[in-house]
Amino acid sequence: MKGQTARERRAPHNSILMSAEVYIKKYWDEEAVLYYLYFRDGYAVRQVEVYGDGSVVYYDADHSQSDIEMIYDQPLEELDLLPEDFIREQEFNERWREKYW
Repeated sequence: MKGQTARERRAPHNSILMSAEVYIKKYWDEEAVLYYLYFRDGYAVRQVEVYGDGSVVYYDADHSQSDIEMIYDQPLEELDLLPEDFIREQEFNERWREKYW
């Protein structure tokens, strides 16, 4: 659409993102980490980090497996997301069920 930025054309409208349950799977090259994120009302409530060495770290509002790291604390709209970054609840939950706390 004319007048929209490339980011606005790529991802769902912000009002949809801020009011829905959203599941993300995103690889960040800079950190060499595959992130699985579950957002509710625009903020992360669960997170899984999968590192290149095979280690996995889980976070939610009540649990953190690291004294240094924490759950993603920025609004969903801050992420530069592409359509392929959005996953189904089932895919996120399959990874989440592997946690061991």
